[in-house]
Amino acid sequence: MKKANLTLTVTAFVLLTSISFLSCKKPLPDKTVHSITDAQKIRLREVTIQGLPSPYLQFTYNSNQFITGINHQSMFFRYDVTYKNGRVHKLINKTVGEHDTLQYYYNGHLVNQIDWIAEGTGKREEINLLYDSKNRLVEMVWKNTIHNRIVKKMLFVYNQQNNMTNCDIFYELGNGLAKTNTYHFDSFDTNENLTSNYLLNEYHFLFLPGIRLQQNNPLHATLTGIENDFEFTYSYSYIGKLPVEKRTTMKQTRGSDAGMIRNGITGYSYE
Repeated sequence: MKKANLTLTVTAFVLLTSISFLSCKKPLPDKTVHSITDAQKIRLREVTIQGLPSPYLQFTYNSNQFITGINHQSMFFRYDVTYKNGRVHKLINKTVGEHDTLQYYYNGHLVNQIDWIAEGTGKREEINLLYDSKNRLVEMVWKNTIHNRIVKKMLFVYNQQNNMTNCDIFYELGNGLAKTNTYHFDSFDTNENLTSNYLLNEYHFLFLPGIRLQQNNPLHATLTGIENDFEFTYSYSYIGKLPVEKRTTMKQTRGSDAGMIRNGITGYSYE
């Protein structure tokens, strides 16, 4: 239970200050739809989060609107992004001392598998993605390929506006998968949310430009855990339809620190 409690605490803190960012079949890269590309229509340049290494996220673009470099947590992770037929092909970790690669596979125009390949030791993890009939991500599964066991699973539910409203997270705690966290989002604005995939990050930053868990920005959320629960309220400042600042209030509603309130600010800048 200590691992689950630690995961809940860390995840809750990231949600406070964070960005508001399965197929069991063999990957089928030969079926990639080449008319769809991962070029960015809106160029988000930088995300800063109060109390965390700055910039928390930073993107570099080429002249064709493709992201070619990602700086995560103030260079704690630094990735080069390569493309094949206009789709993300590899994220290459250029951080000193680490040279892992995330390799992407597609079934049609949907990424259905990501392999984490460690330099010198080979594949260590496989992430599988499953979609519904509307091409919305509904399940992700992390498999440790060294020990051949599933270590994490996420399930997603959406509303009619294609905003993810519920996320259940399961971890391997020694006796199979157990649900540790549930996020629930119950209201949204009507503006652009470019950073809705933050919950998908585990160790590495997962760059998934073809997936947007939430089209709009959440205004209220709850996080339920094994021993601790939290409530979040968000307010935004915008330029047009784009957020430039998010203010977050987190209140712990259950657990040893029930009643604790923390505030955070997230900033967004664009090219």
